[in-house]
Amino acid sequence: MGRRFRQPQRASRLAPALSSLLTVKADLSGDMALRIEKGFGVKMDTLMRMQASYDIAQTRKRESKSTYVVFINLSRVMGTRSLVATDCS
Repeated sequence: MGRRFRQPQRASRLAPALSSLLTVKADLSGDMALRIEKGFGVKMDTLMRMQASYDIAQTRKRESKSTYVVFINLSRVMGTRSLVATDCS
């Protein structure tokens, strides 16, 4: 009998995770970045920086769409005991 290779099993585990990553259904984890580095030669550091940049962009995009109210305690600023609501949309 010939020697058995485990590469297809490893690839079959990687495929669903890689598919989720490429279709933006999952974020890149450190483990996945390391697997991609070993499998495709792309540096893990580069992949993680790309993920961080994407996360920052998504957070800014969400933030620009959100409206929130900030309460300013004027007692510290003007010596009064009132609160003022400011719309920061």
